Amino acid sequence: MEVKHIDIVKNRTEQLNASFKAIAEARTILSRLEAMTGEIAEGKGADISAIAASTSGLRNCTDRILAGMVEAQTIPGVYSVPASEG
Repeated sequence: MEVKHIDIVKNRTEQLNASFKAIAEARTILSRLEAMTGEIAEGKGADISAIAASTSGLRNCTDRILAGMVEAQTIPGVYSVPASEG
C-alpha cells in the first residue's frame, strides 16, 4: 500500500493538534488543582471527589498527549516499529 505524502502530513497535523488540545486542557486542570491546594493550605475543606476527578482528567490528558506525539511520527497504514538501538 502506497502512502501519499499529503496523508502523512495530514495525520501528523491531526495528531499534534490533539496533543496541543490535551496540553491546554492539562493546563486548565493544573490551575484548578493549584487553587484547590491553596485552599487546603489555608485550612479550607477539600472536595476529595473534585480532586480525584481532576487528577483522573490529568492522567487522561497525559495519555492523549503521549498518544498524539507518538502517532504523529507514524505513517498511516504502516505498522512497523524501528528496532531499538543499544
